[in-house]
Amino acid sequence: MKARNAIILLLFLNLLSLAALIGLWQTQRSAKADPPPVIPVQRAAPMEKLPAHRGTNFNWQQVESADYRAYIANLRAIGCPEETIRDIVIADVTKLFAARKKALLHSEPWKYWQPNQPDGAQLTRQRQEGLQKLEQERHLLLAALLGPQVEEELARSEEGDALDRLQFLSPTQRAEILRLESRFKEARQAVYNEAEEYGSAPDWKRLKALHDQRESELAQTLSPGDLFEYQLRNDEVSERLRRSLTGFEPTEAEFRELFRLRKEHEKKFNIVDPSDTAALAEENADGLNTENQIKSYLGETRYLELRRSSDSRFRDFYRLTQQFDLSATTAATIYDRHLQMQNEITHMQRDPALTAEQKDKILRGYQEEIDALLHQTLGEEAYARYQAAGSAGAFLGN
Repeated sequence: MKARNAIILLLFLNLLSLAALIGLWQTQRSAKADPPPVIPVQRAAPMEKLPAHRGTNFNWQQVESADYRAYIANLRAIGCPEETIRDIVIADVTKLFAARKKALLHSEPWKYWQPNQPDGAQLTRQRQEGLQKLEQERHLLLAALLGPQVEEELARSEEGDALDRLQFLSPTQRAEILRLESRFKEARQAVYNEAEEYGSAPDWKRLKALHDQRESELAQTLSPGDLFEYQLRNDEVSERLRRSLTGFEPTEAEFRELFRLRKEHEKKFNIVDPSDTAALAEENADGLNTENQIKSYLGETRYLELRRSSDSRFRDFYRLTQQFDLSATTAATIYDRHLQMQNEITHMQRDPALTAEQKDKILRGYQEEIDALLHQTLGEEAYARYQAAGSAGAFLGN
């Protein structure tokens, strides 16, 4: 796996990162090494005056408190439903931390003549770490106030389908997995931060050790069946596989087998030092063997469709056809004829009996044919978009 691929293994965990932050409170280091943070329970200044509720003797000032715990107790005392209490407190805490986040991102006064503030990806590592600690503190506070069960509610609101990937597990298992993933994500990020600080390559041995330890702990936490189901949904191998299946539309059985075969390869070569030529050669040989197993499983026709889905030219055409609601076979028709033409052109270019002028004439004929095919299959609007992208006239040049 290339260095870039080693980094890719972090990406899929971003779906779980916010949901898992709350788990960190259970994995804080000992007090001697790093004492746990003090969790603030003070709210922003509550409203001083609120009108009494019409028709009753109730006044909101009876509920308001600068202390979150007292505030929650008062809400419960007036019979406020727990779900509503959670909504109120989450919104209140989020608003409080939003002000602190803004102060962190905009530590200097805004000046109209200077560039806009950088987005998250451009922030210094110090500010990124500050934002991460701030988010951890928010989750810790909410968990302290509302209980660990708030973790799933936050994950559902902040991470979309993150918890949908874990629904087959029990609540206890979900919480344990979220904590585990968060712990290893933090450890891996520390390795990359250290490499960045010293301007060196990441310590591949440490990354591999962390990867193997994570796999081992997952296997100890989940049964073999649950582990496989978890990996199908959350593993970096399954994430890469999903991204590579543009237009392929595998059956569930096909996806499970494709994942199984590629996961077996990844177990042996999950992280390889790019400077280790011998290991890279072994990885390549095993990768070819894996591809042969996949080909044997899918069959010749289906395997070619799988390979096509990984081709950047096919992916571009597939996205274009999807944008204009064209038939699912349109991109395949164009791509297959293009591939056939490329092979014919290769043989033509190697034919010593043809002059340069004859080769140019044949090539122009191919170009006219493919342009006509594009126009016919894409239609006016999509073909115009294709031309505007600067691809017209160069289709056979790649």
